[in-house]
Amino acid sequence: EVIYHNLANYINEKYLSTESNGKWRHIKEEDLKPVPVNKYPILLSVWSGEKVLKNLVKINEENIFDYSEFLYSRNIENSFILPIQIIINSNGNHSQFSARMKNKGTTTIKDEYDYSYLYSYVKFDGINFIDKRSKKIIEINTGTSERVRRQDKRYDELFFYSGVLFEMGRYLLE
Repeated sequence: EVIYHNLANYINEKYLSTESNGKWRHIKEEDLKPVPVNKYPILLSVWSGEKVLKNLVKINEENIFDYSEFLYSRNIENSFILPIQIIINSNGNHSQFSARMKNKGTTTIKDEYDYSYLYSYVKFDGINFIDKRSKKIIEINTGTSERVRRQDKRYDELFFYSGVLFEMGRYLLE
């Protein structure tokens, strides 16, 4: 998500008026709607095996995952990314992961980002995001230090797959 935000910032600063920042919409609590946990792909960052096991036991036929229940409602932070049609989760990882494994329950989307306008300006060449007008590589600050990026190859994978997902969005638009 940080990569797409930074792409949008680059394009907005370089080519668009300062008023334009793409299409972002925060969904008010009273307007939240249930979304079946299996309707869209959800990128989750599951980091505790213990929490996964606990949630797999807790979320069952008698206790189906429902974002609107008090226990979950404050914990779920999902953003919907268009045109890619993918949910990126920043909180509520383990419970949503368990619900997806059981293929039951509902989650919700609290923010929506539409990056469709970027496709006129940006392409991913398999290694870098390229400014289509200047033909130059777009340097993207992900908030991760250069030293950490050199040591942690997961950064390269994250960047690559973010680019692949970006290009999948282009196909969905066509």
